[in-house]
Amino acid sequence: MTGGRPTPARRARSWWAGVLVVLVAATPGHAGRSFIPIPEIILDPNEGTTLGVLPVVLFTNEKDEIRYMLAPDFSYNRTREFFPRFRLFSYPTPTRRWSLIAGKSTTKDERYIANFTERSLWEGRAYVVAGLLHERDSTRRFFGLGNSSNEARESNYTDNDTVAEASRRAELGLGRIQKAVDADIGTRARQSERRQR
Repeated sequence: MTGGRPTPARRARSWWAGVLVVLVAATPGHAGRSFIPIPEIILDPNEGTTLGVLPVVLFTNEKDEIRYMLAPDFSYNRTREFFPRFRLFSYPTPTRRWSLIAGKSTTKDERYIANFTERSLWEGRAYVVAGLLHERDSTRRFFGLGNSSNEARESNYTDNDTVAEASRRAELGLGRIQKAVDADIGTRARQSERRQR
């Protein structure tokens, strides 16, 4: 608390805890639910040791098929500090899936991703894929150019990327010889920014 007000880290932890409680308590009609807590230990030379927990909740239908997977994680390391991430994966039909990922550390790192895939078009021979990503990563490192780079001159930087992609694909079977013609018509937009820290 600073001056009687909760810190951003405390507000973030409270918000994510509330979201987790609501989503775990909400049971889709006639569905089952499984809870799998997974410890998180990551050793990375750029960001140090990360410790956390990944409390996975699987939501299934009457046939025991996974329809939703809630997989938030709550992690901490010295570089990014507290970094909660919300992840929701949806499998509403055998041919359609979508996912949402959102996370913001108590420092400058953040990650937001949305993906959608539909594979039932044209009797399963065509599909659509779309995605959006925004990421700020402060653990990137530039090691220099060439094998003779001086280790003392390497530098850290923050990578800031925003990418949007959408594409349609079709496979065309031609007679008995099932030649696949893959037509990819898509769009990709990218904005990238790097700042040395």
